Amino acid sequence: MKEKAPPSPKWLRRLFSPFRRHRATAHVRAENRIIQAVSTRAIASAESALRGISNVPGGERAQVRIGGALEAMKELNAIA
Repeated sequence: MKEKAPPSPKWLRRLFSPFRRHRATAHVRAENRIIQAVSTRAIASAESALRGISNVPGGERAQVRIGGALEAMKELNAIA
């Protein structure tokens, strides 16, 4: 008869949870879309993506990080 493995600690189960992996990649993908839009100076699409990122888990922090970069890009466009 096969022996059962001891239960793994909660933090280890959470670390390898498929849900955690999905949530992390969702906001990273959203962040990358915004960064790409900002780098191509597509300000309108970057703003729309920035509004949409708040629906993604973990997106609020990403929204704050990228919002500053978007504001700086707007100022640069106004100067240029």
